[in-house]
Amino acid sequence: MKRIFSVFLITLTIAILVSNVCFANNVNPDIFKPSGNTNDPELTKIGQSIIGIAQIIGTIASIVILAMIAISIMLASPEQKAQLKARLTPYFIGAVMLFSIVNLLSIVYNIFN
Repeated sequence: MKRIFSVFLITLTIAILVSNVCFANNVNPDIFKPSGNTNDPELTKIGQSIIGIAQIIGTIASIVILAMIAISIMLASPEQKAQLKARLTPYFIGAVMLFSIVNLLSIVYNIFN
């Protein structure tokens, strides 16, 4: 029974996340003109500095954590090495996500700039 309920909840969650609902029936794209300046140089500088800071902090954090894990693996006994190697998988996933997200933001920013 729990398995059926779990499958139902997962299916319901996926259906909710995948569905698109749009209530824009009466919008004419020829008439709609967005207001505001999107080419603000001050906003551009703020965006560049935020992305740069995120890249630097992410890179430094990943390198420091990798060095700490590498040193602890070198100094560990064989049993501890197995445990430390198991800890490398979540670190690797996190580091890949950090680098990919920050660099994707930078790429998207450069495309639209």
